[in-house]
This record gives sequence, structure tokens and C-alpha cells, in this order.
Amino acid sequence: AEPKYSLVLEAQNSGQITALSKQFEAGKKVSAGDILAIISDTSYLASVATQEYAVTSAIVALKEELRTADQALDEWNASGLSGQPSSDLVLRKPQIAEAKAALLDAKASLKEAQQNLNDTKIKAPFNGLVVSREIVPGSYVQAGTEIGTLYNTDRMDIKIALSAKDWAKLPSINTMQKARWPVTLTDVETQNQWQAYVLSADNHRDSDTRLRTLVVALDNPLQQTPALYAGSFVKANL
Repeated sequence: AEPKYSLVLEAQNSGQITALSKQFEAGKKVSAGDILAIISDTSYLASVATQEYAVTSAIVALKEELRTADQALDEWNASGLSGQPSSDLVLRKPQIAEAKAALLDAKASLKEAQQNLNDTKIKAPFNGLVVSREIVPGSYVQAGTEIGTLYNTDRMDIKIALSAKDWAKLPSINTMQKARWPVTLTDVETQNQWQAYVLSADNHRDSDTRLRTLVVALDNPLQQTPALYAGSFVKANL
């Protein structure tokens, strides 16, 4: 039995761990969006402030350039010369384009800084079970540092390799999927049983075994009585 998702959580940026959730302990459950750990955000707050200043400055620079361009156009019209200037520089078109590009760059840098600040709060990406935690308060992490492992608790998957002869005894995979075809799972050690269903199937055969895999699913495995734990070995009857 394998969880729907298994994820090794990694830090997205660098800094010292300043807080840990009480739920971020091996064996405890967490919900999607829960804050598991917090990285010191002092430098990231400063970066956001710097980039906000850069955006403001870029806006002012663009407005000044637009005003200068209007003045240049008035001066050209007042000169009595016919046609268009020999260079776009006269009417400040390249300068305006440069100022607009500078504003876009500043806004992109601000967005990146804000994302880095958000990433100082390490959150659970899905409903899960904490399998391990690799950090403690005061730990210093860098981008890519492993901080823990989560298993999804919404669904447990069991992959069953079947021969062509076995498949010939079953309805089509489309029929089984639509009907949520029942499958009885039995723990090989405890003989506990659960009622699962057909989820999907591989559309290829293993090149070595020549077997094709059927995937059986059990929703909310830890809420079952008894619970079905990841790593359990089961027999399937369908």
C-alpha cells in the first residue's frame, strides 16, 4: 500500500528556523496550507522594501520621461519643421521604451522578492501525515535543504500486476472505473479487510515481466476501522 503522494519537503530559500509547528512531528497529521516551519524573514522583508522603492522610482522615471517627450513634441511642432524628426531620440521614443522596460523589470523583481518572503513560511502542500522531520528551532537551512517527509492521507494506492490471462477475466478498465469496481483488500499479517475500488490501469506492459498494472484505491485510509497504513502488504480479491 502506497500513499497517493509522497513528498520530501525542501526549503525554498535560506535562513535560520525561528519556529516550528507543534503538528510538525513524526506521526502527526497536517492539513493543506498549515504552516510547518518559519524561516527568519528579516533580510526578505528588507528585499521587498528595496524592490518596492525601485518600482516607485521606475514609475516616477517613466512619468518624467513621458512629460519630457510631450515637451519635445511641442518644441518640434513649434519649430515649423515639416515631416518627422530624423531620429526617434528627438521625441524620446527609445527613452520611453527604456523607462517602461525598467518598470516591468522592477515589478518582476518585486514579485520575486515577495515570493521569497512568502517562502519563509513552509506550508503543507496537501493533507498529510508527517513521516519525518529533519530540522529543529535554530537550524540553518539553505535552498534545497531537506526538512521532512510527508505522506498524503486522502488516498492509498495498491498496484497489482496482472497477466493477460488475468485481464481476460475482467471487464474493460473503463467499465471498472465508471462503476468504481469493488476490490476487497486483506492484510497478509492481520487479516484485516477493507473495501477498495478500481482507480486506473497502466496502458502498457512491463517489458521484463510482461504484466500490466491495475491500480486499486482506498479513500481516507487512516480513517478506516482499522486504518490501512502505508507499507502494508495486502492481498486483493476482485
